[in-house]
Amino acid sequence: MGISIRGKTGSALAVANFLGAIFLGVLFGSSVAIANAQESGEGAPLLRDVNGDGSVNILAFGDSLTRGVGDFTSPDEEDAPLTFPEGEAGYPLRVERLLGVGVENFGSPGEQFNDTGLQRYIDALRRSFRDIAIFSEGANDARTPISGGTFFNLTQLAVNVTRAMGSQPVLMTIVPTCCGHSFLSPSIDLYNGISRAIAIANEIPIADVNRGYRNTCNVGSCYLLNLQEGLHPNSEGYDVMGEIVAATLLQINIFAPDGPALLAQALGLPPGSIKTVPDPVISP
Repeated sequence: MGISIRGKTGSALAVANFLGAIFLGVLFGSSVAIANAQESGEGAPLLRDVNGDGSVNILAFGDSLTRGVGDFTSPDEEDAPLTFPEGEAGYPLRVERLLGVGVENFGSPGEQFNDTGLQRYIDALRRSFRDIAIFSEGANDARTPISGGTFFNLTQLAVNVTRAMGSQPVLMTIVPTCCGHSFLSPSIDLYNGISRAIAIANEIPIADVNRGYRNTCNVGSCYLLNLQEGLHPNSEGYDVMGEIVAATLLQINIFAPDGPALLAQALGLPPGSIKTVPDPVISP
């Protein structure tokens, strides 16, 4: 699986090492991560062959935050132009690398949930027939913004359709914004609260990347975002998103004090290699 990037591509050696890491992840497969997660005492992972085709495959659906816009840029490149990757990118690429499962990226930059998003999602489910469907929309709707009631109805319908088509739904929150997109924060906070409530009511997982960003960086000037644009993650930001999604699929609570260590153990990574910061410990 090649990587074609419009913008900054880095050295050939870096790309080779990156592809090597992806290959190793696919070689060992998700079975190692599942076995390690179960040994650690966490809940049963979601990585199951739901549709009976002999493999575990994931549909990643959303807007530019799913597609990976802004990826392959480092935190110290604040003035670099926003990248629009043509090949694999974003958190779906990280999940493939970490878990060794197929992830099809259905991210569409600029898409609005309230416009074409829901119908495109239904069409994607019909075409892909994936075991797991990770769903994230709302960042572009926050510009309008659509009402909380509309967002609730659309998200609940997406969950219902996913289940009706035989896939496991997984919701995802929207990353916090800053700088040039800080005006989106009130609507994004509203939509994230609704997504969390729907996940609880429907007893489905949610990859709370917003929570992870707030733990890991100063939201007012978050080093996980492309600055000063302040909406799309950079490479570090997509790494954190990938970790949170992988932990969610393995049913590891990455926000617990020992969550990052358990995730590293499940993935066979060195201790201290997980970038996501758990919740602050509250003193009695």
